[in-house]
Amino acid sequence: MHLLDNFPQVSIIRSGNPKGGGLEPFDQHQCGPMSDRDLRRSLEMVLGGKGLDLEKLNRIYLKTSRGGSINEVREGTALGFKMRPKFPRENHFMVPHFFESNEGFARIFRRNRRQSFLKMARKILEKTGAVAFFALRQDLLRWSLSRYHGDGSCRPGNMQFKLAEGKISRDDIGKIAVDCGKLEQIIAQAEQMLAGKMQIVRDFRACGIEAHPLFYEDFLEDKVSYFTRLFRILEIDTTVQDIENALDKGAYFQKVHSSDISEFVVNHEEVLERFSGYQYLG
Repeated sequence: MHLLDNFPQVSIIRSGNPKGGGLEPFDQHQCGPMSDRDLRRSLEMVLGGKGLDLEKLNRIYLKTSRGGSINEVREGTALGFKMRPKFPRENHFMVPHFFESNEGFARIFRRNRRQSFLKMARKILEKTGAVAFFALRQDLLRWSLSRYHGDGSCRPGNMQFKLAEGKISRDDIGKIAVDCGKLEQIIAQAEQMLAGKMQIVRDFRACGIEAHPLFYEDFLEDKVSYFTRLFRILEIDTTVQDIENALDKGAYFQKVHSSDISEFVVNHEEVLERFSGYQYLG
C-alpha cells in the first residue's frame, strides 16, 4: 500500500499521520465505533467514482475517529484503501452482555456480525463497481514462522513497526528455537485463514464483483510484474519506468524476516524437513 502511494495515478485513503500510519481508515482502531450507516455512507463516497467530497466525508468520519481526519487525495486518481474483511467493531466488548458468559454464543454472534458486514461490503462493491483486491500469503510455512516469531521473543506482536521506526535494526533480530508442535498449530490456523479468504474471493466473484487475490510471494519474486498485473486489472496505463520510479522511492515498512529461515531459526533443518509441504499453497 505504501508503494502504491508512490504512483501519481493512485491515491491511498489514509487517516491521521500520513507517515507510516492510517492505512486502515475504516478499521476500528482508526475510525472508532462508527455506526453501520456511517460506514456504509463513507465507503460509498470513497468508492463511488464521482469525485470525493472530503469535507463531507470528514463530517461523518470525525464523529468517531480515533486517528484524526481523512487526508487530502490527488484529484483525478484511482482511490483505494486497506481494510480487513471483517466487521470493524467486532471485538469482545461489542458482544451483548447476554452472550459474554458463553463463548460459544459469543463466537456465533461475531460470525453473524462478520457475515452481515461482508453482505454490506458486497452490496457496496456491486453498487459502485469498485475492484476488490485480497492481500494473501501462499507460503504457509514462512507466514506461520513470522507469526511464531511475533515480537521477537515468540510472543504475539510484530517487529515491522519497531523496524520502521528505527527502534531496532535487522541485526537485533535474533534466532529462535521452534517448537514444531506449536508451529503445526499455527500452520493449521494459517491454512484455515487462507481458505476462508479465498472463499470470500469466490463469493464476491459469484455476485459479479471483480475480485482478485494478490499474493505476497509474487510481490517478493518480481515487483515490476506484480504491479504491471495490478494496473492492468485497474485499466490504468503505466510503464515499467513508472513502476521502477515508484519502487525507487521505497516504502515505510521493511521485510522483517529473510526468505532463508536458517537466518532466524536455530533448528531450521528439522522445521524444513517436517513442514516443507506447506510452502506455496492456495
